[in-house]
Amino acid sequence: LALWEDDSRERDNLTKLCRAFLDAQGIPGTLEVFPNTVELEEALEEAPGRYDLLLLDIQMEGRTGMESAKELRARGDQVRILFLTGAAEYALEGYEVGPIHFLLKPVDPKALERVLLSDWKRHHQTKAVLFRNGNRQFPLGVEEILYMESLNRSLVMHTEDRAYTFPMTLAQGELLVPPGSFARCHN
Repeated sequence: LALWEDDSRERDNLTKLCRAFLDAQGIPGTLEVFPNTVELEEALEEAPGRYDLLLLDIQMEGRTGMESAKELRARGDQVRILFLTGAAEYALEGYEVGPIHFLLKPVDPKALERVLLSDWKRHHQTKAVLFRNGNRQFPLGVEEILYMESLNRSLVMHTEDRAYTFPMTLAQGELLVPPGSFARCHN
C-alpha cells in the first residue's frame, strides 16, 4: 500500500488505521507513506508495479491526487486507487480513472476496513475449489489448476505436480470454479 496525504494529522491517523488493518487481518504487506506528490511519483517511476493499492488524497498542495491518477492511467499504469477527499464533488471526475472507491474525510475506520478487505479478497485471497472423489476431498487452489479436460466420462484436473480424476463431467467441473477463471477451447 502507498498512502499519499499532505495533512499530517490525517496522514498519521490513516497510517495507524491501515497498519492496524493489515495486522488484524494477518495480511502480509507494507505501507509506505508519502507527504507530497514528488516523493510518491519518484517511487512509482523508480519501480512500476511496486504498489497494489494507492490511497490518494485528491486535494493537495501543488499537484492534486486526481491529476496524478490521470497521469498514471495515461501511461498505462493499472495500479488500484482509493481516493480520499473532503469534497464529494470530485467523485464524477474521479471515475474517469477507475478507482476502487471514494472515502470522505474524516475517514470512517469501519468504511476504510470494509474497502481494504474487499479489495484484498478480490485481488489477493486464494480461491480454492473443493473436489470430491468418493469419501476423499481435494481442495485445489484455482491458481494451481493448469487446465481441465474430459476423459472417459470423467473430469481430469491438471496441476503442475499431478493430475486428479473426478467422477463428473467437464460442465459440472466448470460450475465449481469461479466464472472467468478458465476458457473453454471447444464444445
